[in-house]
Amino acid sequence: MYFDYKQQKESSVKKRKSLNHESIHRHNLDRRRFEEAFLLFTVAKQCVKYDLSLEICIINRNDLLKDFALIYYPAFLQKWSSHLCATPGCSNVIVIDGNMKNCRQVCGVKDVTVCLFQSIAGEIKTGCINTPQKGYLVCKNHIDSACLYKDEDPDSQICSSTSNSKDVTTPSKETDMLCIIKICNSRQTRSNLFYQVLWTDGTKTWLNKETIPQNVLDNLLKSENIVEYTTENVYGQKKRIKSVLPKLIPGTTAATNQLGKENENVGFAFTSDEDMTVTNEKGDRVKLKCGTEKSNHRAKNRKTAGILAFVKPCGVVVNVKEIFNSESKSQVYGHLHDILALPQFNNIDCICYDYACHLMKYAKNKIRKDLTKVSNRMAELQYVVDRFHFPNHVDRWCKKMCNPYKCRFIEKVNTEACEQLFSWLSNYSRMTKYMNRDRFLYFILYVLDSHNDVQVTSSSS
Repeated sequence: MYFDYKQQKESSVKKRKSLNHESIHRHNLDRRRFEEAFLLFTVAKQCVKYDLSLEICIINRNDLLKDFALIYYPAFLQKWSSHLCATPGCSNVIVIDGNMKNCRQVCGVKDVTVCLFQSIAGEIKTGCINTPQKGYLVCKNHIDSACLYKDEDPDSQICSSTSNSKDVTTPSKETDMLCIIKICNSRQTRSNLFYQVLWTDGTKTWLNKETIPQNVLDNLLKSENIVEYTTENVYGQKKRIKSVLPKLIPGTTAATNQLGKENENVGFAFTSDEDMTVTNEKGDRVKLKCGTEKSNHRAKNRKTAGILAFVKPCGVVVNVKEIFNSESKSQVYGHLHDILALPQFNNIDCICYDYACHLMKYAKNKIRKDLTKVSNRMAELQYVVDRFHFPNHVDRWCKKMCNPYKCRFIEKVNTEACEQLFSWLSNYSRMTKYMNRDRFLYFILYVLDSHNDVQVTSSSS
């Protein structure tokens, strides 16, 4: 039989050229379609797993996650907070820690959101928690009102630099970003026009015209802004949000136009010297010398401080919260109070935390511990540092009161459960960095839910 190899080769070349031509003109599927498909798949999967249902069909994906959070988070909390196994410490020890790597970008406007808690009265001020608009440092709600805070003297011959102030797309570490409510006065000098403005924190300052972004100035010259307060509850975290809106927006009322500082209910979040001092051997009150103060470790470049995880020694995550500005004692205390107020955690005897010495002082404050039954119980709990971080605690008081090797509750207990969790969870940090708020919270909760399933399966096998 005769076989024409030359003809076969020519035919193969023609087919290859035809396939290459088709691939050049083929339209690639947008990555966002894959994201939406995965998002819908996971929502449907969790609905089946927890027997959940949404009453209406929501097209917008962000609105879908916001509504789904109202039923998904309580189901997650109910299931995993009731988890018990034979692992030492699973029934009476909670390991908590924060992870700054799993964070997201936020709007640069300061002091417009207040964190509230379910089980105790108190407020903690944070910046705007929304995601910045693409190409800006601020979210869409503050584009027409946000400006870098300055106090420029019209009588001074030398005005402050405006190279970084005119455009809100340029970051500045020297000043804070607030919102302008209205223009109170104006003054023309030989070389510049100055405006006296009222800020959302109630202060009034003079600003050079060149300092105010043009879109903000145009909006203010038309009419003053109004301040509107709204309260929302997402993933078990209550927040009161201060929004600065144009006065002419339909649906707003004069009752929302409250200028200046609103009444604050600090509650448990007050500051006291007692939280940072101990009694030495001579009986004198001295400052705690332990160098583990986390309130000073603030997030840079306008992002959140990551997440705060509550983990059982077996590795099961029972709750997770987003934290802002820094891993402050007040935020940790408020979230811990909310968890211990649940009946599933009545048997908790010990809190393991790498910042245990400061949290213990904070909980044992004489005024704070009498606020609620739970706060009184928190003052009596045992607080210990995990074994991994204990060498960093150098103060004698820390070594005596928070020593993990002298606590009977954590014998054979895995105190590094959070560190082990974060070594895996931090792999998703590049994904979470650019997520908006709703997707970030849902994604973190979903992957932790999957992590818990793996932990339970591996421990039972």
